[in-house]
Amino acid sequence: MAIRIAVRITFILGAALALGACSEQGQTSKAQTADTAKTGAPASQSEADAAAAQVLEAYRVGGMLDQAAPIINDALKSNLPAAVNEQERQRLAELVEKTFARDALLARTRDHMKQAAAQADAGEKYLHTAADVLQQDLAQRMIKLDDAAASDEFAQGFAAFSKETPPDDASQRMQRVRTLADSMRLEQLQVAYNIGMMKGMLAARNAASPEAYSVSDENAQKMVEQTRAGLEEHLTEQVPMMMYFAYRDVDDDTLAEYASQQDSEALRWTNAALVDALRAALEAAAASMPEQFASDSADKQAA
Repeated sequence: MAIRIAVRITFILGAALALGACSEQGQTSKAQTADTAKTGAPASQSEADAAAAQVLEAYRVGGMLDQAAPIINDALKSNLPAAVNEQERQRLAELVEKTFARDALLARTRDHMKQAAAQADAGEKYLHTAADVLQQDLAQRMIKLDDAAASDEFAQGFAAFSKETPPDDASQRMQRVRTLADSMRLEQLQVAYNIGMMKGMLAARNAASPEAYSVSDENAQKMVEQTRAGLEEHLTEQVPMMMYFAYRDVDDDTLAEYASQQDSEALRWTNAALVDALRAALEAAAASMPEQFASDSADKQAA
């Protein structure tokens, strides 16, 4: 999956999440597997956990989630009202770093994927199959091309490419790229990621702001929907074009083989489950902000 492409789009869109504006690989924790075994959890649960971790590692999801806390905190710098003093701002920033930390979000995402696999008829089978396929040479070669999309060199090359005559939308190669983007759920992934960070920023802002300065649920929902609509309109064209450019040196047969892999039932289910899991992880982190900030404030006062 073009996670790196998704991260690059975040910066192209200028996703500072302003109010009114609508690479690292991880490793499956052996210790965690051992701990699960000690609790007497079923072996399949441990295996599903490992498979989910392998999918997240293969897709470099950790590199994407690394950006969440910094982006939210950057947005808060320009969106917190003046009534929030410097000490409160610092506490809020630290809480965002903790709540939206890469490892914390990865754990939430992995747990949601594991739960989805357990609840679906063939979910665990699909998850294991996807984990195996994504470790193979073809998938890893293509994902490495996606990695390059996070570089400044890629951005400069894509900017120049965008000014040229666009590729024929009816061509077999472009249609294949669009099918690939759909199978991988890249547009939905990027929408979930950006909306999740926006909700996180709004939750953090409201947690630290006096009630008179808080954003109402109604206004927050309007902002989210406006942002979602803008993202969907932009990404419908932007994602396939970026993939077309990223895979420009890949021969047709290799691209067709990769598209076929991603269009399998196992990969399509897993990619959709990843989008849902990422959305749920970010929303859960956002929802926890008010209570955590209030608890932290109470502890500070007691001390």
